[in-house]
Amino acid sequence: AARSLVPEKRDLRASSTLNREIFGDVSGTLNTEVEHVETHGLIGLGDVLVQPLGRNTSTDTAHAGLTLNGTKSSWHWTLTSNGDLERDITNTDRDLAAGGQDRARETTESGDVTATANGDLFSLPAGKASTTITLAGSTMHLNSQRQSLNDTSSESLSRTMGEAAMNIDLPISRKNRDFSALGNFTLNGNVEVDQLSDFGTLTKLGAGANFSPLDRFNFVTSWTREEG
Repeated sequence: AARSLVPEKRDLRASSTLNREIFGDVSGTLNTEVEHVETHGLIGLGDVLVQPLGRNTSTDTAHAGLTLNGTKSSWHWTLTSNGDLERDITNTDRDLAAGGQDRARETTESGDVTATANGDLFSLPAGKASTTITLAGSTMHLNSQRQSLNDTSSESLSRTMGEAAMNIDLPISRKNRDFSALGNFTLNGNVEVDQLSDFGTLTKLGAGANFSPLDRFNFVTSWTREEG
């Protein structure tokens, strides 16, 4: 009798989000989610036993994220943190008289945190110089194990990364301000440093200018040097 190759799937999921004010001037948002997915499918007829071969997959995932926002004087800051866990198990029928299954298991763990602050540094005739500062870190770990009839193998990989970045905008001239001879004219610069485990340090430098002497007439120039 013919058997359907369309997989059967069951998905169970639960999530929640909580938002409230903390310490009066800080808002926080917490979100969580867990999910369980089971899939059963037939992958055709075998060559030896000429019977339907099956594959069962089970996936469990969990996520938690936290975001904090606050304002202090002319500065606004944001802190974001996320954590994820995923586990996959796959069993595949073996087309041999002895039967049995191949099994694969993978577990991935990851987390990241990012802190960002932006605000004014000092005053210039054309306006206030502003900056954005970012500090971030992330990590990921992958563990896998595969088992067949007479062979078992496993592997573990990981990567951690840290990042520091800064951007600054300097208004040189602005219309309707004390200094407006050039129209709207702004300079900007940025620097970023990334530290990667088992590799080293990567840097990125940039600079640019935005010049608008007349309405609807705008010049933009930029320069970037990036390591990859």
